[in-house]
Amino acid sequence: MELTGCTKVPPAAPVARSLHSPPSRLAFHIHQRHLLRLHRTPVRKNGFTFVPRATSTLEQTQDLGQSAAVEPLNWTKQWYPVHAAVDLDPARPHAVNLLGKELVVWNDGQQWRCFEDLCPHRKVPLSEGRVEAGRLECAYHGWKFDNAGKTVSIPQVSDKDAEAKASNNKRSCCTTFPTQEQQGLIWVWPESSPSAYLESAVQEPALCPEYQQHQDGWAWTFEYFVRDVPGSFEFWMENMMDQSHVPHAHSEVAVKTRHFSPDTELFQFLGWDPRENQPQKGFAMDYKVTFSPKGLSGQRLEFRPPALCRFTLPTTSTSGFALWIYAVPTTRNTTRLIISAGLNPSQAFPKKPDAKLDLAAIKQTVTRALFSLRPRWVGHMALNGITDGDITFMHRQSSFAKQAQDKRPLSNYFLPSPSDKGVSIWHCWIETKGGGGPKYADDTPPQTFKTSLGTLDRAALLDRASHVRNCTSCTRAVELVKALQQGAIVASVASVLVTAALLGKGSDAVTAPVISSLLLAGGCSVAGLKLQELQKHFGFLDWQHSEH
Repeated sequence: MELTGCTKVPPAAPVARSLHSPPSRLAFHIHQRHLLRLHRTPVRKNGFTFVPRATSTLEQTQDLGQSAAVEPLNWTKQWYPVHAAVDLDPARPHAVNLLGKELVVWNDGQQWRCFEDLCPHRKVPLSEGRVEAGRLECAYHGWKFDNAGKTVSIPQVSDKDAEAKASNNKRSCCTTFPTQEQQGLIWVWPESSPSAYLESAVQEPALCPEYQQHQDGWAWTFEYFVRDVPGSFEFWMENMMDQSHVPHAHSEVAVKTRHFSPDTELFQFLGWDPRENQPQKGFAMDYKVTFSPKGLSGQRLEFRPPALCRFTLPTTSTSGFALWIYAVPTTRNTTRLIISAGLNPSQAFPKKPDAKLDLAAIKQTVTRALFSLRPRWVGHMALNGITDGDITFMHRQSSFAKQAQDKRPLSNYFLPSPSDKGVSIWHCWIETKGGGGPKYADDTPPQTFKTSLGTLDRAALLDRASHVRNCTSCTRAVELVKALQQGAIVASVASVLVTAALLGKGSDAVTAPVISSLLLAGGCSVAGLKLQELQKHFGFLDWQHSEH
């Protein structure tokens, strides 16, 4: 792992107050008495092993608060994924946000670098600049910086000695941050102190172990979906801790139906593992949830700080399957979701020792071929639909929390069901082990996404352009759809003209050429309408839960 260099130590940024007030032990007691009792002994169910540490979830969360000797998680001394490398053009700089900091990532020809998105000259954004010969150039006055943030060219200073003196001044240097590329993602360490490079070098990012182990034979289900969404990091993570919402919020998208028989058991909480109460290790939960009429299916959810939520199945050890979601805290009121999923067909379809016909090899080959032939944008379209189902909820929760900032979320919730346990565990962890959550460099007011009449501007909330502009696959798909639309219009008009010409020459209306031209015109018109409908899925699509 190679890390980028830094030559300037910036002044400490002001730390904004946490969204949450200090934790209250009484609040923990009041809002978790509904949780069911667990056993102390290790239990194995449905392929999962969990070790409850106390007789109840209430006592477990008390244990979290009693570990006073454990220092809370430091959210700035962590590796965060900021983008998928496949979607970044190395020939130009790219603006990103992280923990309220405005940053710019760029490639010097060898690896990705990260600077504060401010030119030291006149404080304009470097992300509006250029990359030339391994240097980052500010587009305002042409100042150039090397990969360590040092000024190497000031066009307005003609005297070389004066230019060298100015370039060696610390005030002319850019603030730099450690970066690396792993598992196809660009990772940034959002701290620039003198020890940042040493500290980041000894800490690994939260990677997906299944992909790390099986990447040579990997087959993607979803590949590098990146979308900026309204709503704070805390509530997007809370959303993932509660999988019982999926049949209701994502009906007809993630699941076929939300209508199950009255006696269907929808959720079973099996247990959770606080990982020795070490903040850097996060925690894991095991549960069963109903996504289809087939009934309950087991899952394991693992949270690994600072941003990874990883889902596995009881068969993961044999299939290599995993779904991993990074909820990256970009600003106090927005989050960047980075989603991937896949499996190893060689493990999913192993050859049986006594089989005469190697069906496993055929299944493996077909699975890899199907996944490799499917464009990334097809999976992204499905994930956009799932994300749309949550956005209005996350935005409203974040706005409510901002308005009631003197209260913790749990004090405003009523959580009577077993499926609420993940929510309680998350907020107890964030208060006791997470130090109240990420600290942001900015103190911006919440983005209200409202019209002049005070109603929610759904077009702004649900606009998928925030994903399309960050995705090369979806961008190319939109361009292709537009080109095909134009082609369909031209072909339809041409077919009508041909039909008119044939009829004008006295051809019978029921002859093969006339009928063929009319059918072609009609087919092209229908295709154009279908393409127009498809194009809408790359922009604003008004998701109404009442219609699903």
